[in-house]
Amino acid sequence: MTDWDETVTISDTISLVAQTAYNSKPQFSPPFDHFTKKYMDAYSEYSRQFNEANGERTITNEPQFQHGMRLVELTSINEIVRLGLFSGVPRDDFKSQASKIQLRPGFTQFLTHCRELAIPVEILSINWTSLLIKECLILHGFDDVKVVVNELEFENDICTGRWLLEPVVRTALDKLKYIESLGNDIMYVGDSGTDLLAILEARWGVVMEGTTLIDGLNKLGVSHGKVGDDKEVSVGNWKDIDEYLGEI
Repeated sequence: MTDWDETVTISDTISLVAQTAYNSKPQFSPPFDHFTKKYMDAYSEYSRQFNEANGERTITNEPQFQHGMRLVELTSINEIVRLGLFSGVPRDDFKSQASKIQLRPGFTQFLTHCRELAIPVEILSINWTSLLIKECLILHGFDDVKVVVNELEFENDICTGRWLLEPVVRTALDKLKYIESLGNDIMYVGDSGTDLLAILEARWGVVMEGTTLIDGLNKLGVSHGKVGDDKEVSVGNWKDIDEYLGEI
């Protein structure tokens, strides 16, 4: 099980999802910065209130912090729906963005190895649609990877501007709940705060090297080492994970 943006990919791809709307509707206003600001303002205010009430975030109160993140995430999501950012955008326009996605080195080799060993791979992401993700994987020769993300709603292959009610993957708690439903023998790979609880829950939790979550681990006092070390959490890249796959 792995996150997608900046775990499998080199850079965030939600920006490509958003850009699809502006490519399809060049006159659309406001610019995407409007929605980003909505989110950042809500996040800053929520973080301030949480710290005042609970002190600094710790590994103990992190689930409590994440519980409140749902409303933060919905501030920008509800604004996107209200203003109709994705309304009227054809399904194929999203797929056409897939060729712009760059994958981290070693990931496709990892998928090939998993296929040879009959190990299922799933992607669990807070991304807004599986269309780019699935199309990107198909371009690399993989059409058998399950993708669980938030899904835009379409009617006659045209986006309504809304999201489907299920699945919902907005916060770290949503990812944790999904991981818990799969049982114990799970490896989870991620890069950010929305991955932390799933990484701690999984039997093998891996943080992608060079990502922001490493600082988060240090601040929360979570011990970590290289992939293969006897640590609560491992840090490495896809080549490291692929090599370790043959050992477990």
